[in-house]
Amino acid sequence: MGSSQLKQLQHLSVISKVTAELEAQLGIAEKTLAEFIIDVAKGSKNVDGFKKDLAEAGGELPDAVVERLWNIIQALDPNSKAARGGSGEAEFRPHPKARPGAAIPGLALQNTREYAKQLDHILLEEGDKHKPEKPTAAPSAAAPAAAAADEQGKNGAADAAGGGSSRD
Repeated sequence: MGSSQLKQLQHLSVISKVTAELEAQLGIAEKTLAEFIIDVAKGSKNVDGFKKDLAEAGGELPDAVVERLWNIIQALDPNSKAARGGSGEAEFRPHPKARPGAAIPGLALQNTREYAKQLDHILLEEGDKHKPEKPTAAPSAAAPAAAAADEQGKNGAADAAGGGSSRD
């Protein structure tokens, strides 16, 4: 397979992923829209520029969706590395509350006692939702009648088997 064929296949993969993401986030599965968004992303140097360019082109999407599309395009598009000046890494923004310089910023969020208490409370509530209820219903009037019928059934069976009748 030639280099151009591989790039074309990779580009089709990007289109497919962007189309799937648009369908998942917005309920729109348009290949043409995905190609348009990819084209806008190629002309942008970073996610903020992409948001701005997309808004100017009439694409008013939630920021989270735009950022997700940007990350997909940058990760999968073979031409995006050249568009960013040869840099192989997508723009990375650590979580604002993460410790600076952390190797994995998502895991570097500090847990506080208040947050731990909130988690405990949430877990206890979820546990209570899934607890089976104990039956506390009073015995019904049918229960003694059923017990009496059982007793009669046992006596009748004994009579039939053991000669409760005296036929000579």
